[in-house]
Amino acid sequence: MQAGYASAANIGGFDINYDAIRASGMGNTGTGYAHGAGSIFLNPGAISLQYNNQFMVSGVGILSYTTFNSRNPSLYQTVSNPQWNTPFGLYSSFKAKRGSRIGFGISINSPFSIKTAWDNAWKGRAIVNNYVLNTLFIQPTVSVRLSEKIGIGIGLIYARGGLWTDKIIPNLITANKEAIMRTYGNGQGWGINSGIFIKWSERLSMGVCLKSPIKLRILKGSVSIDAMNEFRTAPYTTFKTTIPLPYVISAGIGFRSFRKFLISAEVSYIGWSVWDSTNITYDSLANKLPPYNRALNLRNTLTLKSGIEWRVDERMALRIGAYYALSPVRDGFVSPEYPDANRIGITGGAGFDIGNNFQIQLSAKYEFTGERTFAFHQEGFAGIYKLNGYATGLSLSYDF
Repeated sequence: MQAGYASAANIGGFDINYDAIRASGMGNTGTGYAHGAGSIFLNPGAISLQYNNQFMVSGVGILSYTTFNSRNPSLYQTVSNPQWNTPFGLYSSFKAKRGSRIGFGISINSPFSIKTAWDNAWKGRAIVNNYVLNTLFIQPTVSVRLSEKIGIGIGLIYARGGLWTDKIIPNLITANKEAIMRTYGNGQGWGINSGIFIKWSERLSMGVCLKSPIKLRILKGSVSIDAMNEFRTAPYTTFKTTIPLPYVISAGIGFRSFRKFLISAEVSYIGWSVWDSTNITYDSLANKLPPYNRALNLRNTLTLKSGIEWRVDERMALRIGAYYALSPVRDGFVSPEYPDANRIGITGGAGFDIGNNFQIQLSAKYEFTGERTFAFHQEGFAGIYKLNGYATGLSLSYDF
């Protein structure tokens, strides 16, 4: 559940995506060391302690899939459709003049996503075939240097979100006929991203960052139904729902050794419990459509992260990292929309300075889970999930 401050590769279930490529290559750390314009998202308190103004653009390509097995009453196996996701980010940090105590920034990124895609003929098609939630955050930020060692920052988040789902409904139009029910809607919400950054010395720094919960309110989404077999029809109505995104508290540390190595460690506490259920209310035709009242009962979780950067020379750096993310989905509530499990991520990356002002950052990631035997009591559905995902990222930045 990466839905995306916590993890980085979308492999099904909840994800929080990291498009700050340097941080992504170092195990998704970034709260405890200065990260250029990427600190707008990772820790706004660091902006006022940084010397250069910077503009950065980044993008990540993610490929993931989920394997499902059912051994009762007979052996059944299927693999989800390949799930592609392309989170991106635009960041700019600046000061009105060199040496100013006040720094500003703005970011546009897509940190949170859920993406699950199954074939129309799979065993759980009456629960879900596709479930996609994407977000876009716009965050103006101000940061103030309280002293030569301490900076604080706060950003106002305006969030947009798009929800798209479809599933099979049997016998809705006529007996022995299956129909596809599709829902689509856009919503918005507001939140806060705040942080404090402490640079004790040239070698040691640390930070704490708090991202508030955000409620995405979809007030007028659309619902359509298409028959699958001999004919097509389109009953139509609208719906409304609220999707809460979790709060995240991160604390990190960065330590430089002999000017060549940056060692980072971080822990994130993700407040998934704010999302206890998803309920969709239809504006009409409610007696014809199956209700959508999904109990989630999510729990708050921890993610542990670490990374190392080796400065090979003045122009090149190599990175490696890892993280372990606990799943917020409790036993008994593991639905096909959110086939989540505890995750392990292995990351790597490289950075190149081109001239005095231009930088290129690369990252790669592999994320996986073990097999999770699950039950989804609300629908009487059970089986075994295993998830795998791959991600590559690129960022270009310019100091000015």
